[in-house]
Amino acid sequence: TFNAILGPASSNVEVTATGESNRFGAGQVNFGVVVRWTDSKNWYKALINGTQFVVLKRVKGVTTQLSAQPFTAQGNTLYTLRLRVIGAVLVAKVWPSATMEPTGWMVNVTDTSLTTGQGGVRVLVQNDVIVHLAAFSESLARSQV
Repeated sequence: TFNAILGPASSNVEVTATGESNRFGAGQVNFGVVVRWTDSKNWYKALINGTQFVVLKRVKGVTTQLSAQPFTAQGNTLYTLRLRVIGAVLVAKVWPSATMEPTGWMVNVTDTSLTTGQGGVRVLVQNDVIVHLAAFSESLARSQV
C-alpha cells in the first residue's frame, strides 16, 4: 500500500485524481482517493479495483465498506475519481477520463465516524503493477451538488 497525503487537515473537502494502473486483478490492486485521513488507521476512500467502484471507511484500523457497485476498469486506461465530503455526507463518482464527467454522483452515503483530516491518494499494488498518477487536486467543498 502506498499513500500520498497532502495539505492541511480539513472537514469539508473534495479530492479529484486521474490515474491508471497497468493492470487490476484478484482484488489485490486498486487505485483510490482519500479524505479525512489522519493516519493509516483512519480515513475514507473511494477506489476502483477492476470490477467495482467502492467507498470504504477505516476507523481505528477496522475497514468497513460503505458502498460498492459494479464498475469495470481496464488496465492502461486513465480514470478520474472524485470524492467529496461535507459534514456527514460523502459523495463520489468515477469515469474514464477520455469521456465526459457524469453529471450525478454514483455514491451518496452518510457516516459520522471521521470529522477532519487530509486528502490524498492511496493505492494497493502487487509485483509488476505500475500506477501512474496524471493529475490531483484538492479543494474546500461548499455544497453537495
